[in-house]
Amino acid sequence: MARECERYRLDSRQVEAALAGHDPLANESRGSGRRWFDIPIVAVAAGIFVWLARGAQRPPIAISLMWTVTLVIAMLAFLFACGALLWRRTRFS
Repeated sequence: MARECERYRLDSRQVEAALAGHDPLANESRGSGRRWFDIPIVAVAAGIFVWLARGAQRPPIAISLMWTVTLVIAMLAFLFACGALLWRRTRFS
């Protein structure tokens, strides 16, 4: 580790912290990391979405019930098959 730190000009304390599982770049003096203007930005963005959604209408699209059911069955089959495969290989760990 010392050789690589010297080679790439890294701070050895940050590398040690990263290897120990800590975030060496986290600034603990700022608290949660949110600034005062984060909440108004999110509120304005949500307001824009709500304002645009009020004027939205459903497009007149014809949907075949047979194909809808076929696609739902296929998606569920893939969901359960992939889930079973993932469970066998990893036990969801």
